[in-house]
Amino acid sequence: MGLLANIGWAQTRVLFIGNSYTYVNGLPSLIQSLATIGGKSMVVDSALVGGYTFQNHSTDPTTMAKIRQGGWDFVVLQEQSQRPAFPPSQTAVEVFPYAQRLVDSIKKYSPCGKVVFFMTWGRRFGDQSNCASYPPICTYEGMSWRLRETYLQLTQTHQAFCAPVGWAWRRSIRDDSTEVLHDSDNSHPNQTGSYLSACVLYSTIFQSRVLANPFMYTLGHATALRLQSMSDSVVFDSLSVWNITPNFPLKSQFTTQTTGQHVQFSNQSTGNISQQWDFGDGTTDTSRNPIHRYNSAGPFRARLTVSNGCKTDSSSQTFSVVLSSTVLENSSWSIAGSFISSQSSRPINIAWGTVDGRWSGSFRLLPNETKSLQFLPKDLIIWMKDERGTTTKFRLNP
Repeated sequence: MGLLANIGWAQTRVLFIGNSYTYVNGLPSLIQSLATIGGKSMVVDSALVGGYTFQNHSTDPTTMAKIRQGGWDFVVLQEQSQRPAFPPSQTAVEVFPYAQRLVDSIKKYSPCGKVVFFMTWGRRFGDQSNCASYPPICTYEGMSWRLRETYLQLTQTHQAFCAPVGWAWRRSIRDDSTEVLHDSDNSHPNQTGSYLSACVLYSTIFQSRVLANPFMYTLGHATALRLQSMSDSVVFDSLSVWNITPNFPLKSQFTTQTTGQHVQFSNQSTGNISQQWDFGDGTTDTSRNPIHRYNSAGPFRARLTVSNGCKTDSSSQTFSVVLSSTVLENSSWSIAGSFISSQSSRPINIAWGTVDGRWSGSFRLLPNETKSLQFLPKDLIIWMKDERGTTTKFRLNP
């Protein structure tokens, strides 16, 4: 039996769309550093303009051109800092229609990509400029709750992931109010805030815990570990809340088990919805775990190509096949080793039983099908009878 070595994670391509909350302190680069040190390959690009809203991005030629490049594994969407905290009647007009435009375009050009909504944080002392007209956002706590509500609604509407950055900020501030995450303007992140944001986005994208990652940016060891632990706690304790579902990278791999001229192929791939086998002898199959009979001896190189509907990945394996003598056969079927093969153009009903009558049963063999007899009792004399009444006695797997 042989198992192909793991191919590893493919390169992950991520596009960031947002404004200064994302570009301050080079947030995409921080996430990329966490990924690199964590053994993952990540390519990033961005469309980030200070003060930009979803509405601005939905009509911006640069942003839309980057979306149209396609092939993105993840597109991270971050709305202007205040708009998602406004009353629901206002976000319904100023946020949701433009999020819809962006998501529609992303799905068109990256149909296998995943949208990630970047939940931002409340301003340190609330949104004082809009407090009078909408009191719920007069405080950091109130604004944080409104941002959570809107981003979760966006997440559910578009079946996207939610990166709960703002909620991790809230947890951190509640646990240690002396650890300031805001910059001096009480709105943008300082380096500590950006690092926590990077941890949350890293875990959301890769579904991998960040605790003990060696990249600690400019922070001290104790502070970085505390924020890493905070991020893991918020993200992984509530995966269903953030709608973060398992993300298996497309990877082709398989095992083989050879018995004489028969080879059992077992598909161990991840992330695929279909597969194509090339057995190396001019024949192919699309079954998940086929049994193939080779009619000649020698080394063969089999290849498995899997697809998730957008991308493909292939792996191959070389093995030897030695022709075995046929234990028994008649005009309809033959047995070699522990495999029975149909030689009929129509289904065959086969009954079997032990000489002492302790076990008996039957099964159906389809035209040209090869079936494992591992389910039959071993080291016993078996009576095999087909529908023509032909009875044959043999010892299975002596």
